[in-house]
Amino acid sequence: NVMVGYTYKALDVVFDVYNVFDQRYAMEVTKDSTGNSAYKPGAPRTWMARVSYKF
Repeated sequence: NVMVGYTYKALDVVFDVYNVFDQRYAMEVTKDSTGNSAYKPGAPRTWMARVSYKF
């Protein structure tokens, strides 16, 4: 994960990227009594940008 932010006086700019290298991974793995496994995949690469101004 990467976060870059910049603040200038009352202006605030933030840019986030999650799973930067777009790796495949499991968020949760469960195994039942018969030995079968179930995987819940993790999120793909996502990003978010935020701009705010404080009066």
